[in-house]
Amino acid sequence: SEILPETIEIIDCNKAVAEIITNKDSENIFSDSYSGSITVNAPRIQVNPTSINYGDVPVDVKVEKDITISNNGQATLKISSVKINNTEFSVDKNNLTIGQDNQETITVSYTPSTLGDVSTNIIIQHNDPDETTTIPLTASVFSPNYLKVDDKNVFHGESSFSISLSNYNDVKAIQYDFELPTGFTTETSNIELNSDLSDFTLSKSEISSNKYRVVIYSNSSSSISEKTNPILNTI
Repeated sequence: SEILPETIEIIDCNKAVAEIITNKDSENIFSDSYSGSITVNAPRIQVNPTSINYGDVPVDVKVEKDITISNNGQATLKISSVKINNTEFSVDKNNLTIGQDNQETITVSYTPSTLGDVSTNIIIQHNDPDETTTIPLTASVFSPNYLKVDDKNVFHGESSFSISLSNYNDVKAIQYDFELPTGFTTETSNIELNSDLSDFTLSKSEISSNKYRVVIYSNSSSSISEKTNPILNTI
Protein backbone atom coordinates (compact mmCIF):
# COMPACT_ATOMS: atom_id res chain seq x y z
CA SER A 1 0.00 0.00 0.00
CA GLU A 2 1.08 3.59 -0.54
CA ILE A 3 2.65 5.27 2.47
CA LEU A 4 2.25 9.01 2.70
CA PRO A 5 3.73 11.33 5.36
CA GLU A 6 0.91 12.74 7.38
CA THR A 7 2.37 14.67 10.34
CA ILE A 8 5.75 15.93 11.44
CA GLU A 9 6.67 16.62 15.05
CA ILE A 10 9.66 18.93 15.51
CA ILE A 11 12.02 17.83 18.28
CA ASP A 12 15.65 18.29 19.30
CA CYS A 13 17.62 16.21 16.80
CA ASN A 14 20.39 15.66 19.35
CA LYS A 15 17.97 13.60 21.47
CA ALA A 16 16.53 10.17 20.70
CA VAL A 17 14.25 10.30 17.67
CA ALA A 18 11.00 8.28 17.62
CA GLU A 19 7.50 8.52 16.13
CA ILE A 20 8.07 11.64 14.12
CA ILE A 21 6.53 10.45 10.86
CA THR A 22 3.33 8.39 10.52
CA ASN A 23 1.39 7.05 7.59
CA LYS A 24 -2.31 7.54 6.88
CA ASP A 25 -3.19 4.83 9.35
CA SER A 26 -1.23 6.64 12.10
CA GLU A 27 1.32 3.85 12.14
CA ASN A 28 4.86 4.69 13.07
CA ILE A 29 7.52 4.77 10.37
CA PHE A 30 11.07 4.15 11.59
CA SER A 31 13.08 7.36 11.33
CA ASP A 32 16.44 8.80 12.31
CA SER A 33 18.44 12.06 12.08
CA TYR A 34 21.89 12.73 10.69
CA SER A 35 24.33 15.56 11.32
CA GLY A 36 25.57 17.63 8.41
CA SER A 37 28.06 20.47 8.00
CA ILE A 38 28.08 23.83 6.33
CA THR A 39 31.44 25.35 5.36
CA VAL A 40 31.53 29.13 5.06
CA ASN A 41 34.34 30.29 2.78
CA ALA A 42 35.52 33.72 3.87
CA PRO A 43 38.75 35.72 3.86
CA ARG A 44 40.76 36.08 7.07
CA ILE A 45 43.01 39.11 7.47
CA GLN A 46 46.25 39.11 9.46
CA VAL A 47 48.50 42.16 9.87
CA ASN A 48 52.12 42.32 10.96
CA PRO A 49 53.00 44.25 13.01
CA THR A 50 49.77 44.82 14.92
CA SER A 51 51.04 48.22 16.15
CA ILE A 52 53.79 50.65 15.10
CA ASN A 53 55.99 52.79 17.33
CA TYR A 54 58.22 55.12 15.31
CA GLY A 55 60.18 55.97 18.45
CA ASP A 56 62.00 59.30 18.57
CA VAL A 57 61.53 61.20 15.30
CA PRO A 58 63.16 64.55 14.38
CA VAL A 59 60.64 67.20 13.39
CA ASP A 60 60.29 67.70 9.60
CA VAL A 61 62.15 64.41 8.88
CA LYS A 62 60.27 61.72 6.94
CA VAL A 63 60.30 58.19 8.37
CA GLU A 64 58.65 55.05 7.01
CA LYS A 65 57.40 51.73 8.35
CA ASP A 66 56.02 48.70 6.47
CA ILE A 67 52.93 46.64 7.30
CA THR A 68 52.39 43.17 5.84
CA ILE A 69 48.74 42.22 5.22
CA SER A 70 48.11 38.49 4.78
CA ASN A 71 44.99 36.54 3.76
CA ASN A 72 44.78 33.25 5.67
CA GLY A 73 41.16 32.56 4.74
CA GLN A 74 39.36 30.57 2.04
CA ALA A 75 38.22 33.47 -0.15
CA THR A 76 39.67 36.61 -1.73
CA LEU A 77 40.39 39.43 0.72
CA LYS A 78 39.24 42.82 -0.56
CA ILE A 79 40.48 45.93 1.22
CA SER A 80 38.30 48.91 0.36
CA SER A 81 40.13 51.65 2.29
CA VAL A 82 43.15 52.39 4.48
CA LYS A 83 42.64 55.61 6.45
CA ILE A 84 44.61 57.58 9.05
CA ASN A 85 42.99 60.52 10.83
CA ASN A 86 46.22 62.51 10.89
CA THR A 87 47.46 64.34 7.79
CA GLU A 88 51.11 63.95 8.83
CA PHE A 89 50.78 60.22 8.05
CA SER A 90 50.20 58.70 4.62
CA VAL A 91 50.05 55.25 2.98
CA ASP A 92 51.14 54.21 -0.49
CA LYS A 93 48.15 51.91 -1.12
CA ASN A 94 44.46 52.38 -0.30
CA ASN A 95 42.73 49.55 -2.18
CA LEU A 96 44.01 45.98 -2.28
CA THR A 97 42.85 42.58 -3.47
CA ILE A 98 44.71 39.67 -1.84
CA GLY A 99 44.16 36.08 -2.88
CA GLN A 100 44.04 33.08 -0.57
CA ASP A 101 47.40 32.44 1.19
CA ASN A 102 48.90 35.60 -0.32
CA GLN A 103 50.09 38.88 1.18
CA GLU A 104 50.78 42.52 0.33
CA THR A 105 52.95 45.20 1.93
CA ILE A 106 51.92 48.79 2.50
CA THR A 107 54.28 51.59 3.54
CA VAL A 108 53.20 54.09 6.19
CA SER A 109 55.09 57.40 5.94
CA TYR A 110 55.28 59.97 8.71
CA THR A 111 56.58 63.54 8.39
CA PRO A 112 56.00 65.34 11.71
CA SER A 113 55.57 69.09 11.85
CA THR A 114 54.83 69.51 15.56
CA LEU A 115 56.73 68.48 18.68
CA GLY A 116 55.61 66.04 21.37
CA ASP A 117 54.01 62.63 21.66
CA VAL A 118 51.73 61.51 18.83
CA SER A 119 49.10 58.75 18.88
CA THR A 120 46.68 57.81 16.10
CA ASN A 121 45.31 54.73 14.28
CA ILE A 122 45.28 53.13 10.86
CA ILE A 123 41.73 51.99 10.04
CA ILE A 124 41.54 49.19 7.44
CA GLN A 125 38.11 48.39 5.97
CA HIS A 126 37.74 44.95 4.33
CA ASN A 127 35.43 42.01 3.61
CA ASP A 128 36.76 39.80 6.38
CA PRO A 129 33.85 38.95 8.74
CA ASP A 130 35.39 41.36 11.30
CA GLU A 131 35.06 44.15 8.66
CA THR A 132 37.55 46.55 10.34
CA THR A 133 41.15 46.22 11.53
CA THR A 134 42.81 48.94 13.64
CA ILE A 135 46.57 49.43 13.94
CA PRO A 136 47.80 51.92 16.59
CA LEU A 137 50.57 54.36 15.58
CA THR A 138 52.76 56.22 18.09
CA ALA A 139 55.80 58.51 17.93
CA SER A 140 57.71 61.04 20.00
CA VAL A 141 58.79 64.08 17.99
CA PHE A 142 61.79 66.14 19.03
CA SER A 143 63.66 69.13 17.62
CA PRO A 144 67.23 68.33 16.56
CA ASN A 145 70.00 70.92 16.74
CA TYR A 146 73.11 70.04 14.78
CA LEU A 147 76.26 71.44 13.25
CA LYS A 148 77.28 70.92 9.67
CA VAL A 149 80.19 71.83 7.42
CA ASP A 150 78.87 73.92 4.55
CA ASP A 151 79.37 72.39 1.10
CA LYS A 152 82.07 74.13 -0.92
CA ASN A 153 84.37 73.46 -3.87
CA VAL A 154 87.97 74.52 -3.17
CA PHE A 155 91.19 74.65 -5.18
CA HIS A 156 94.61 73.42 -4.16
CA GLY A 157 96.12 75.89 -1.77
CA GLU A 158 92.73 77.29 -0.78
CA SER A 159 91.00 75.28 1.91
CA SER A 160 88.83 77.66 3.91
CA PHE A 161 85.36 76.51 4.87
CA SER A 162 82.57 77.45 7.26
CA ILE A 163 80.42 75.70 9.87
CA SER A 164 76.71 76.33 10.37
CA LEU A 165 74.25 75.55 13.13
CA SER A 166 70.85 74.15 12.17
CA ASN A 167 68.62 74.65 15.17
CA TYR A 168 64.93 74.34 15.97
CA ASN A 169 65.30 76.02 19.34
CA ASP A 170 66.88 79.30 20.36
CA VAL A 171 70.49 78.65 21.39
CA LYS A 172 72.43 80.75 23.93
CA ALA A 173 75.75 78.86 23.91
CA ILE A 174 77.56 76.17 21.92
CA GLN A 175 80.60 74.01 22.64
CA TYR A 176 81.95 71.45 20.22
CA ASP A 177 85.16 69.90 18.88
CA PHE A 178 86.12 69.46 15.24
CA GLU A 179 89.00 67.65 13.60
CA LEU A 180 90.50 68.55 10.23
CA PRO A 181 91.18 65.71 7.76
CA THR A 182 94.65 64.82 6.56
CA GLY A 183 96.01 67.51 4.25
CA PHE A 184 94.16 70.36 5.96
CA THR A 185 95.79 72.66 8.48
CA THR A 186 94.81 75.87 10.22
CA GLU A 187 95.75 78.17 13.05
CA THR A 188 93.41 79.14 15.86
CA SER A 189 93.74 82.75 14.68
CA ASN A 190 91.98 81.73 11.45
CA ILE A 191 88.85 80.59 13.30
CA GLU A 192 86.41 83.51 13.33
CA LEU A 193 82.80 84.11 14.29
CA ASN A 194 80.30 84.94 11.62
CA SER A 195 79.53 88.67 11.58
CA ASP A 196 75.89 87.98 12.45
CA LEU A 197 76.99 86.88 15.93
CA SER A 198 78.42 90.22 17.03
CA ASP A 199 76.78 89.84 20.47
CA PHE A 200 78.62 86.57 21.11
CA THR A 201 82.10 85.72 22.30
CA LEU A 202 84.30 83.05 20.70
CA SER A 203 86.76 80.93 22.66
CA LYS A 204 88.95 78.59 20.59
CA SER A 205 91.89 76.27 21.30
CA GLU A 206 93.84 73.41 19.74
CA ILE A 207 93.41 70.37 21.97
CA SER A 208 95.54 67.97 19.88
CA SER A 209 97.06 67.73 16.43
CA ASN A 210 94.50 69.12 13.96
CA LYS A 211 91.74 68.88 16.60
CA TYR A 212 90.13 72.07 17.91
CA ARG A 213 87.62 73.08 20.57
CA VAL A 214 85.20 75.94 20.04
CA VAL A 215 83.00 77.66 22.62
CA ILE A 216 80.50 80.33 21.55
CA TYR A 217 78.54 82.16 24.24
CA SER A 218 76.85 85.41 25.13
CA ASN A 219 77.14 87.35 28.38
CA SER A 220 73.89 89.10 27.56
CA SER A 221 70.42 87.72 26.87
CA SER A 222 71.22 87.23 23.17
CA SER A 223 70.38 83.92 21.52
CA ILE A 224 70.78 82.32 18.12
CA SER A 225 67.23 82.11 16.81
CA GLU A 226 65.82 78.97 15.25
CA LYS A 227 66.92 78.48 11.63
CA THR A 228 70.11 77.53 9.79
CA ASN A 229 72.77 79.95 11.04
CA PRO A 230 76.36 80.37 9.84
CA ILE A 231 78.50 80.55 12.99
CA LEU A 232 82.16 80.10 11.99
CA ASN A 233 84.00 81.44 8.96
CA THR A 234 87.51 81.28 7.47
CA ILE A 235 88.80 78.05 8.97
